[in-house]
Amino acid sequence: YIEISKAADGQDEKNEKTVARGIDDVLKNKIKEFVFEYACHSPGSQRWYRMVVTPLEGKEYSGAVVMHVDISELRQLEQERMENKMDEQKRITQAMLKAQEKERNSIGTELHDNVNQILASSLLVLGMVKNEKMKIKKAVEFIDTGKGYINNAIEELRKLSHELAPASFDNRSLKDAFMNLLMTFNLNKQFDITLDFDDQCNTLNGEIQLNLYRIMQEQIKNIVKYSAANKIEVDVAQVNGSVNMRIFDNGKGFNVKTAKNGIGLSNIKKRTESFSGKFILNSEPGKGCEIIVAIPRGL
Repeated sequence: YIEISKAADGQDEKNEKTVARGIDDVLKNKIKEFVFEYACHSPGSQRWYRMVVTPLEGKEYSGAVVMHVDISELRQLEQERMENKMDEQKRITQAMLKAQEKERNSIGTELHDNVNQILASSLLVLGMVKNEKMKIKKAVEFIDTGKGYINNAIEELRKLSHELAPASFDNRSLKDAFMNLLMTFNLNKQFDITLDFDDQCNTLNGEIQLNLYRIMQEQIKNIVKYSAANKIEVDVAQVNGSVNMRIFDNGKGFNVKTAKNGIGLSNIKKRTESFSGKFILNSEPGKGCEIIVAIPRGL
C-alpha cells in the first residue's frame, strides 16, 4: 500500500505521497491517527471519501487499519449550502446596489428639480436689476428676492449634505442629530412626533451612532413615503448592555407574513445584523408599523 502510494506520479502524485507519509507515521507511532479526504469521480457521478488510518496494536499483530468512508452526501450538502450562501450574498449585494442607485437618483432629482430651479430664479431676478429705468426701491426689492432664493438654495444643500455625511453630526450630540433629522422630515408639520432619548446613548462609539442614524433615516423615509401616518414615536434607550431603538407610526400598516420586505427594511435588517444586533418588525393592516433594533453597546 505504502510502496504503491510512494511510486505514484502525475496528477495524484502529491496526494499519494501525503497518504504514504501519513500511514508510515502511524506505523512508527509518530501520530495517533491520520485523516485524509479525496475525490474519486467517475464519468457518471462525483464521489468523495475520507481515509482514516489508526494503529493496530496487540500481542500477536501490529500495524494499521485503513478505512475509506464515503462522504459524498456530506460534501454535496456542503456544496449546496455554499451555493445558497453565495446566492444570498448576491441578493444582498444587488439590494445594496439598488439602494445606492436609488439614493443617487433621489439626490440628482433634488438638485435638478429644486436647487437648480431656485438658483435659476435667483439669476433671473437679479438680472432684472440691470434695467436702467427701474426705480431704486424696486431694484432693492428684486435684490432682496434674489437673496431669499439663494438662502433657500443654501438651506436645501445643507439638508442634502446632512443626509449624505452626518458622521460628525457637526459636533452635535446624537440626540440633537435625531431631532434635526425628524424636523427636516416634518417641515410642513404633517406628523405629531415624539422623541424619547436616553442621554447615555450620546456616548456610544461613532460607528454605532452613525448606524442608528442611518436606520432611523431609512425608516422615516419609509413612513413619509408609504405609511399615510400622522404620528411617529421614536424611543432610544440602553437596556441590559445594548442600545435599543424603537420607531413606530400609526399608518396603514401591512401583513408582515405576506408582504414583501422592500429595500428599505432589508437595509435596516442588514445594518442591524452587521453589528450583531437583533431586528424586530411588527405590523398589521390598519394598526401601523413598529420596528425595534437592539445593538450590543460593547461593540
